[in-house]
Amino acid sequence: RCTKEYPMKIRRFALCVFALISLALIIQTVTDAGMNRLQPAGKNRTQIEIAEVGTRVQDFLDDIVNDRTGQAVEDLLAGSPLKRDTKKLNLFKEEIQRAEKRYGDFNQGEGIRMDRLGNSLIRTVHVLNCEEFPIVWRMMFYRSEPTKRWVVVSLSYDTTYENLPPDE
Repeated sequence: RCTKEYPMKIRRFALCVFALISLALIIQTVTDAGMNRLQPAGKNRTQIEIAEVGTRVQDFLDDIVNDRTGQAVEDLLAGSPLKRDTKKLNLFKEEIQRAEKRYGDFNQGEGIRMDRLGNSLIRTVHVLNCEEFPIVWRMMFYRSEPTKRWVVVSLSYDTTYENLPPDE
């Protein structure tokens, strides 16, 4: 009697261990698949954050090209301390609209360079291609620890091409 029960107990124990290991592998596979959807393959957190900021800048330039300057500025500066000075903000929107008369129709934006500076800054340089002259847009995004949001803290444009960073 002892010899027949003992192998049966071992088989049950082995079956339980096998079931637990299988369940753990299934859970791990599902978890890994979910994480891969959150982060594109081959990209680290810094690259993802730079890409997100770059998308915001490109959306801003696309809105300007499509005659939505006011909304473009509002969206770009969401959460930014620059948005607090409404007088300067309105002047800036008007200045952008005047730039189209000065440089020609706005055609298309293009990213030139985006750099992460430490843990809390991302610098971007984009060009807005216009009919007569390109406009260089320079922006600095800041992320404070409490908010974890990237906000614009510096925004300017010019036609100084000599200071453009080289392609890498």
